[in-house]
Amino acid sequence: HNIYLLPFVLYSGYEVIGLEHLPKGPGIVIFHHSIWLRGYCFFVCKAYEEKGRLCHSVIDHFLYKLPGLARWVYEKTRCLLLPVYGGFPVKLRTYIGEPIPYDPNITATELAEKTKTALENLRDRHQKMPGNILRALSERFDKDDKAN
Repeated sequence: HNIYLLPFVLYSGYEVIGLEHLPKGPGIVIFHHSIWLRGYCFFVCKAYEEKGRLCHSVIDHFLYKLPGLARWVYEKTRCLLLPVYGGFPVKLRTYIGEPIPYDPNITATELAEKTKTALENLRDRHQKMPGNILRALSERFDKDDKAN
């Protein structure tokens, strides 16, 4: 691994599954990052390392929902506000699903619905419920654990 991926791999055993689904040409990657942005950062590094592709992204700025909070923190500290949530060294995987091909005959609303359904299907297929911290920690160090 390249040096910039080393902290990610050591901390969470990070892996990307489905990198072959990235299109060769232009595309938009819809990334569901929840409240922890490190998965997105890992993905960008991995896509560059494996495919030589830089991902320019549009990301929800949920951290700044309190009007003026980000500006106030920045003005006082000259630092960007990046709150930390979770942080357990659990196995982290990013699953890339099949591309949704461009169709000029559907509306933006229909495309949004197709995208939402595709994300929900990926989540339902790969997220183990109910969540369990001890199981997640054991998966991090289990060499026989296979992505399903």
